[in-house]
Amino acid sequence: MIQVPMRPPAENEIRVLYSFPHKLGGGRICTTAWQQVNGLAAAGANVLVCPGAVAVAVSPGIRVRPTLAWGRFRIPYKLIGSMRAFALHDFIVSRRIEKLVGQIDIIHAWPLGSLRTLKVAARLGIPTVLERPNANTRSFYEVVQKECDRLGVDRIPPGKSILFVGTGR
Repeated sequence: MIQVPMRPPAENEIRVLYSFPHKLGGGRICTTAWQQVNGLAAAGANVLVCPGAVAVAVSPGIRVRPTLAWGRFRIPYKLIGSMRAFALHDFIVSRRIEKLVGQIDIIHAWPLGSLRTLKVAARLGIPTVLERPNANTRSFYEVVQKECDRLGVDRIPPGKSILFVGTGR
């Protein structure tokens, strides 16, 4: 396997390892992750992204080390199942960060493929950020409809935004 070390940081540059267990740039949250990776680089971060696979190329200067793809060969998530694919991704990233100690300032990880990575990072003293995406659209609308029913509201007027404030109940 080809090792891609982090380059030495410029003054005040943060070195980010971005772990994403899905196909970077593939749609929905995969597009969100792609935007975040490019945004980090645009803000001046030294970025190493470890996605499961890549659907859309990232900005120049961002190093990419997929976990479930080697060249044109890709392990299909359906072949081994999504949860096994996410666990394999997590295992591979956790092993990589052990070899990158002193070359990473922070790790940005996503749910489903990060438990082992977060534990290794904690053991090594590397700060982490765990992405907490919101509910998918269908779940959101179901929750909103239940709340509208509870409040006796027929519907939300078109073009109006919804803001829920937790009551602790």
